[in-house]
Amino acid sequence: MNLKLKFAIIEKYGSQADFAKVMGLSESGLSRIIRGRREPEPELKETIARKLGVSPDEIFPAN
Repeated sequence: MNLKLKFAIIEKYGSQADFAKVMGLSESGLSRIIRGRREPEPELKETIARKLGVSPDEIFPAN
């Protein structure tokens, strides 16, 4: 599970559901990204990071 991503979402948007709406993603799609079951495309990583006000490397560390 990507706890850095989850905590950043909660801190800035209050809930995964609210962030999913802002991003135009389904709640289940966002949940799969947070749980590590789906690897987002580089462009989506950039957009998520920008919306959260962090760098992509901060919330999507290299494995």
